[in-house]
Amino acid sequence: SSSSQCEITCDGAEGSDNDFATVDCGNSTQCNLTCASKACLKFGIIYAQNTSNLIAHSMAHNCFESAQFHLPDHGNASFSMSVDIAPKSFKNSHIIAGQHTQYIFMDCTDGTKGTGHNDECLNLRIEAQTAHYLQVVIGAESKLSGDAVIECPRGSTHRSREGGGAL
Repeated sequence: SSSSQCEITCDGAEGSDNDFATVDCGNSTQCNLTCASKACLKFGIIYAQNTSNLIAHSMAHNCFESAQFHLPDHGNASFSMSVDIAPKSFKNSHIIAGQHTQYIFMDCTDGTKGTGHNDECLNLRIEAQTAHYLQVVIGAESKLSGDAVIECPRGSTHRSREGGGAL
């Protein structure tokens, strides 16, 4: 079997033509998406249905704010941010599981202690009903707040969470 890797780094200037960008991971085995500039993929649409693994990492403020992620149909997805430098990375983002997504891992831990920038997952929406496993990590200085909606995998013993207040 052959494997292919797709490496995508967004390092354009804030307010550049990257706003509303469309990213397609194609049929790669692994799609590594790195956002390295403030708001670089703000309002972006990321298609990863045909890849096996999506890894999205934010290295700057508001990187994936209001982005929409379409996850692998038969693979995994993980989301993370660099500690202390990437607040509001996934603010207003919408994550949609594929037909049979295996697992989804979301790390909402920025850790910008005492700065007031602890809403990295403000209004985050995760639709994981068709996934097999969902894990959301919220650090001590972080919060999942606002109108955040987390739809757990079908058959989960955990209740889904819908907006209002911090988690």
